[in-house]
Amino acid sequence: MKTALINASPKRTGSASGMLLDALYPRLEGCSCTEFRLGIEKPDPQILETFADFDALVFAFPLYVDGLPAHLLRHLQALEPLLLQRPCPDRRVYTLVNCGFYEGRQTACALEMMEHWRLRAGLDRGMGLGVGAGPMMLELASVPPGHGPKKALGEGLDVLAACIKNGVPGENRFLSVNFPRFAYRLAAQAHWRRLARANNLSARDLFRRIESE
Repeated sequence: MKTALINASPKRTGSASGMLLDALYPRLEGCSCTEFRLGIEKPDPQILETFADFDALVFAFPLYVDGLPAHLLRHLQALEPLLLQRPCPDRRVYTLVNCGFYEGRQTACALEMMEHWRLRAGLDRGMGLGVGAGPMMLELASVPPGHGPKKALGEGLDVLAACIKNGVPGENRFLSVNFPRFAYRLAAQAHWRRLARANNLSARDLFRRIESE
């Protein structure tokens, strides 16, 4: 199975999307995998044309306002006619979406958007994996998926990898970190306060509102 692993995070380094693809890669033993990055730069038609050579397109990206990042949308719009010009039976789309919300189900709208694009591009259905608590997953980089707070993530990646390797569709799955929700909220609030102090702001400054004229 010739597989394209496409990191569509706007971050050049240190993204949760990249972490997820890195965790998926060793699970795709037997597949011929090539990694790509779709940054905020203008879409490159020469790079996008190479996607038509793959059996599976695996997109990984962060959730932006319950949807797709704008730069990814531009790339998908440019990619759509290229794929239609070179149709291939059983070419499937698989999607990894991560978000800062605790609940992975918050990514459902983004997965539905990818499904609409898949239909427009004439591709077959693959599977979507919605991952909640993405920032914490990234902070726990030393913990391998399938263990401790990443137990559910490992199980989800195993199911996704099996679908990709066998070239079959699967039902969308939603997961989060194996860590209490209330504790995740406390950790997130502490993180925002640390960022505020690092930028010479107080915790109260986080609640400021712009006064309307």
